[in-house]
Amino acid sequence: MVMLASSGMNVGMYNSATSMASLQRWQDVVSQNIASGSVPGFKKNEVRFEAISASIMGVRQDGRVMSTPATMAIATTSVNYQQGQVQQTEESTHMALASEGFFRVQGQGYEYYTRDGEFHFDPQGQLVNKSGHVVMGQGGPIQRMPDEGDITVLRNGMVLQGDNTIGVMDVVDVPDRSALLRVPGGFRIDPESAVMPVQVEDPGLLQGNLEISNVSPLTEMVNLISISRAFEANQKVIQSLDTLEGRSIEVLGAVN
Repeated sequence: MVMLASSGMNVGMYNSATSMASLQRWQDVVSQNIASGSVPGFKKNEVRFEAISASIMGVRQDGRVMSTPATMAIATTSVNYQQGQVQQTEESTHMALASEGFFRVQGQGYEYYTRDGEFHFDPQGQLVNKSGHVVMGQGGPIQRMPDEGDITVLRNGMVLQGDNTIGVMDVVDVPDRSALLRVPGGFRIDPESAVMPVQVEDPGLLQGNLEISNVSPLTEMVNLISISRAFEANQKVIQSLDTLEGRSIEVLGAVN
């Protein structure tokens, strides 16, 4: 039970107002999903609504305090980690995972984890992502040898260049996904969490492929339409209650 202070706030108005705030949050999530839908490996956010009981405290005209029950619509978000479809690109440095887990990347002052395997070699010969952050192997960065041709990546993560093994992709998973925080490019483990990443034994690495996002543009557009209709309905409720309250005040004033 949540206790809220109010000086005569109409409960219907309050319910609609909290619903509109939750709808706004849902709209923000949908907008982010649509904007990031073309990013390889992006995992969409989802919104779940919960109704919790509240008690609105108000003051009557005679000065007495009154308590009125109300319902709050609360929106909570979570990440959908379902794997997206795999799309062939034929680029030797593009990689997708046929397993659970993430590529390990070092950058932005911390380590983070991503399903976006759109990699390339920088001028120094290190394997990096689009942001120039270093993609980690099990023994450190993956370093290409000059003038030795393209790389070959095996399903177990071993990276070959010619007859030489230049590294093994470090694919890890995080057993407790609730410890992950979304950051640009992927996820990092909450610094306050004791959760540690674990090695994925069989990453099922697919060279020359990218995992596309798990965002469905059609579903998100349908969500936007639903949000718009619900928002308009709540606006009409507030307008109607406001008009009714105004008339009630006029009638009471005329009686007094």
